[in-house]
Amino acid sequence: MRKEATKSRYWVPMVGHAFRAIETIADAEKELSLQEISERAGITKSSTFRILFTLEALGYVGKNAETGKFQMGLKVLESARKVRASLGILQVARPLMEALRRKFGETVNLAVLQNDQIVYLEIIEGSHAFRMTGDVGARVPAHASAIGKAISAFLPKSILKSLLDHGSLRRLTPNTITNRAELAKALARVRQQGYALDDEEVDLGASCVAVPIFTNGSQATHAMSLSGPTSRMKTQQKAIIAELLKVSREISSQLQL
Repeated sequence: MRKEATKSRYWVPMVGHAFRAIETIADAEKELSLQEISERAGITKSSTFRILFTLEALGYVGKNAETGKFQMGLKVLESARKVRASLGILQVARPLMEALRRKFGETVNLAVLQNDQIVYLEIIEGSHAFRMTGDVGARVPAHASAIGKAISAFLPKSILKSLLDHGSLRRLTPNTITNRAELAKALARVRQQGYALDDEEVDLGASCVAVPIFTNGSQATHAMSLSGPTSRMKTQQKAIIAELLKVSREISSQLQL
């Protein structure tokens, strides 16, 4: 226990130092040397060296090979673009999600793909007493969920290949796709029809319809879905698909970056 506490006391200030180094570089109007970052951030030179070495390896800081000085890395810009896209999507999507909930009474979800899992950004619970719902921030395997397949189907070919080759295909129910060739065929169908289905692949008794949201040309970055008990979802499936496709087009047209 004593060793663990010591490690915790060490890492907490180091994380703070790392953020202070990033902020120092971001606030500068020019490239900064190791010494300048150390002085401006109030961090020892040795700690600054270790922090910059790690940040450079991760892409958050760039080093000019000629001057040996540091500037912000492309990873920060990439992360900022993703945050801006997510915030923009929430603003545009939320009223449309509310309208979908009012029309069909089922839970409406908005999610993004991270590695081989989807992460829920927004959930508007259905109006029925018995409804399917989750928590914002919760993660679900992409291969099993309609919302994960809706995004995965429109990934760049190299990223999709990596996901198919190396992603976990854990079985959640007897209906979960666990064969990579079968999953590839399912994603091809999603690309052709423009929507994805989860037919009790995550939870028995629950079904889902999802559509991709495009913020970067033909690449899907997010997806929206309706989920509910299979009995109710099946009776409304055609109408849900038609409405979701309409919403997908509307949101995507507003969010092309």
